[in-house]
Amino acid sequence: MKRFIASVLAACIVGGAMPVSVNYAAEQTASANTKDRDRITVGNFTYDLYADDHAAIVFFTDKEAETASVPREIAGSPITEIDGRESMALYGFGTFGGGKLKTIIVPGSVKRIGNYAFANCPELESVTILDPKCEIGDNAISSGTDENFSGTIYGYANSTAQVYAERNGFDFAAVDVTAYPLKGDANLDSQVNIADAVLVMQVATNPDKYAQGKSDLSIKPQGEVNADVDGKKGLSNQGEVNADVDGKKGLSNSDALLIQKFKLGLIDKL
Repeated sequence: MKRFIASVLAACIVGGAMPVSVNYAAEQTASANTKDRDRITVGNFTYDLYADDHAAIVFFTDKEAETASVPREIAGSPITEIDGRESMALYGFGTFGGGKLKTIIVPGSVKRIGNYAFANCPELESVTILDPKCEIGDNAISSGTDENFSGTIYGYANSTAQVYAERNGFDFAAVDVTAYPLKGDANLDSQVNIADAVLVMQVATNPDKYAQGKSDLSIKPQGEVNADVDGKKGLSNQGEVNADVDGKKGLSNSDALLIQKFKLGLIDKL
């Protein structure tokens, strides 16, 4: 099905029915096919759409843009990677390089940022990486030349983004948890760990003390939004389910269990 969608998108691109910006080597970026992926360009991004239903960004084509916000998915497939190798090999600059970008925002769907992804971005001021466990190539912001990145890496506290920034001598700043909420972060410490699961269980079992506004120990509104990861309404026992008449989602022990599983590596996302 995804291959069919990719073919339709490619056809739209060629026919001009969908907005496409291709500033160079259109014959290569618009449609390159191999046995395991299709290459499509939609808007300012060119992707490799793989047969197992994930996508990687290979080019950002708008060289006049100052901001690039990577989408979470294309054609129904999550965007899980930024691949800088091909852009570097073909054009001598990274995936987002060769332009005027100042700000790049990478969503939590992206699990890997390859080498040269942000190379050759002379005006780059900030890169925000929203997967706390994202794998980041050693040369993600380097092309092997003498260029120096003097901007700031933004991410969650104790994330791989922070480790990457500190290892390379870049400035790091924690993201605003309200602007970039972190799924599972119940206590708003920019991490997902057992303490979050404990707080969720406390809210579910002792709402008089831990529900919003009940005490100094209460969960905060953004924390409750972050921690409601099971997509279900209601709380943890039948009486509470019966009483949950407003139709809104609520925290339960199932949310706590999912957070624990995520922390233990038994599931890869919340």
